[in-house]
Amino acid sequence: MIGDKGYLSAFLQAELATVGIDLQTPLRANRTDPRPPYVVQQLMSTRRLVETVIGQLAEQFHFQDFRFSFFLSLLSDIITE
Repeated sequence: MIGDKGYLSAFLQAELATVGIDLQTPLRANRTDPRPPYVVQQLMSTRRLVETVIGQLAEQFHFQDFRFSFFLSLLSDIITE
């Protein structure tokens, strides 16, 4: 189902699939999610945990400088293509 995961571009999905990665992302608001609600809830809980850890690391190691912000913006662009 390339191109059917919402925020993830078809190109990036294909690239990740070549190395055996199936990256799950939330669907856009205008899409119905075929996944069971408990799976979506687990994904959201995991995402919240990951974002919390990243925030704590950024605060602890003072990653608010330009390079880290630039890296995060690139990562965000890749995920939301």
